[in-house]
Amino acid sequence: MSEVFLKIVNMSISASWIVLSVLLLRILLKKAPKWITVLLWGIVGIRLIFPFSIESAMSLIPSAETISPEIMTGSSNSIHTGIPIINSTVNPIINDSFASISEASVNPLQIWIPILSVIWATGIVILLAYTFISYRRVHKKICTAVLLRDNVYQSENVVSPFVLGVIKPKIYLPFNMSKQDEELVIAHEEAHIRRKDNLWKPFGFIILALHWFNPLMWLGYVLFCRDVEFACDERVVKELTNEQRADYSQALLTFSVNHRMIAACPVAFGEAGIKKRVKGILNYKKPAFWIIVVSVIALIVASVCLLTSPKKEYFGISENAVGDVSKPQNIVLSNTTYRYESNNDMAALSLSATDNTGSFSYSILSSYMAYGTYEDDGIYIVLKTDDGKFKYTFKKENDEMKFVADKSSKLPSYAYSSGAKAEICVPDGAVFAKEEPEVDNVIDTIVFDIDKDGKDESCVLEYGPTSGIFTFVLLVSENGELEYYDTYASPFYYLSFNVQDDTLRIKAITQDEPPKTEYFDIAIEENHIRLLKDGKYMGYWAE
Repeated sequence: MSEVFLKIVNMSISASWIVLSVLLLRILLKKAPKWITVLLWGIVGIRLIFPFSIESAMSLIPSAETISPEIMTGSSNSIHTGIPIINSTVNPIINDSFASISEASVNPLQIWIPILSVIWATGIVILLAYTFISYRRVHKKICTAVLLRDNVYQSENVVSPFVLGVIKPKIYLPFNMSKQDEELVIAHEEAHIRRKDNLWKPFGFIILALHWFNPLMWLGYVLFCRDVEFACDERVVKELTNEQRADYSQALLTFSVNHRMIAACPVAFGEAGIKKRVKGILNYKKPAFWIIVVSVIALIVASVCLLTSPKKEYFGISENAVGDVSKPQNIVLSNTTYRYESNNDMAALSLSATDNTGSFSYSILSSYMAYGTYEDDGIYIVLKTDDGKFKYTFKKENDEMKFVADKSSKLPSYAYSSGAKAEICVPDGAVFAKEEPEVDNVIDTIVFDIDKDGKDESCVLEYGPTSGIFTFVLLVSENGELEYYDTYASPFYYLSFNVQDDTLRIKAITQDEPPKTEYFDIAIEENHIRLLKDGKYMGYWAE
């Protein structure tokens, strides 16, 4: 349940940016038709219920995943809001507040997040129970209602007109209404039914129940309900004369309802915001055509910018215009290395500039080297091994890295070949100084439309990490942005690109006597780049 809770929290944070945007757009589109504003709240609703979104360069959402699910197990408890100033302000506080006391200690968030998950689920149950009880109470009060006509009923227990029901909505009126008020009120409630407000309001409340912990969602729901009423009023009064609008306004004042609590249903005639509604009705003017056009365009642009997520950024690749490509783009693949030297030994930390991979060697005398991926929250670099067993934390200080022992795995011991134990040279606080970047050795490059999208990509073969096994990397970028990147283990030592019949392959030659030559096909599957021979995959380095 903790993972579901964190997913909901991330969706809620993303939707919060949309709520703030809608609040601004409500002001800018003040003269637009009110149904435009209601549709803007629909953007919020979509973001709150769909756990996925399309990536777009036009997205205005800073981050689609502010809180990573790995925060419960990571040694660096950090958030990624997409706004550097917030990250640099909040993350040090989080790290200091939730840091484990020692390596053997449990990450405090492993305790707090499940507790918060239970509280979240309890809140949902309470709100839904409240809605059910409220519905039952209203239904009990109108059980003696008598049919007036069609789907319109009257009851002595009804104070203000309202619509009740989802599948077959009914209109309920109090007795002793004047014929004039009755017709105006029924027109209003029928407009609600035609607009399906009896569906959208309870559906919005269910969404609110999932995100009840976010104050902006409560504000958004209140304003959504008001905008629904404004839109319904607008739909009714545009067909009325000035005298009828005055009568409509008087009916609103007569049957106004002052809700003390937010309810999912019913849809009442005289709900909150009466003063503003009456003013809008009496001053109603049909929006000019150009206002409607501008409003629709604003709605479409807002949908594209707010329903999409920002594209993931890659490191170390310059954005060069491709144009008519005749040679590979200028790609420099580099690692940044940091070294710490003691009297008898040396340690090294290497971080990739093309992706979030790195390695840590705590001694040149040890055969052990930690390979894995790292996280950077702006304060700490946390390297985690691929097998998930070890993690090493370094605090960033200008161009240096300081080893943080109490947030790192215990360094494994090692021995000389003679069996004599050697001391580990990396103490807590050891400073790793930055060295000049090491440019990786490129084996071969070619420009080719590898994914058949009509655009040429720069393809690069380079040497990969080696620990007794030869590895190589296949990297593909388009317009300076990294698209595919994978590392492979291989018995082949001579590699190159080869084009046969307009198909790009990798040519691999062994060191055997005589040498053996084989060709591997390249395929793009699930956003990964695969190498195949006779239908079989060449294994990744991690495999």
